[in-house]
Amino acid sequence: TIDPLYEMDDWRIIVQNVEGFVKEIDNTSNLEQKEIEKHVNFSRLFCEKQFASINTDALEALLI
Repeated sequence: TIDPLYEMDDWRIIVQNVEGFVKEIDNTSNLEQKEIEKHVNFSRLFCEKQFASINTDALEALLI
């Protein structure tokens, strides 16, 4: 897989089309606020461990 989030098992949803995306958004809107916050916090921590901040100096050097 080229999906950088493939190891994220909790609250990772794969959709195949726009209708599936809309369905998942509707399902998420039925969750309680605490449940949503739990998933968002988990996802944020996962991403903070997986990805580094963009080094803008290196990016600028490439563009020059």
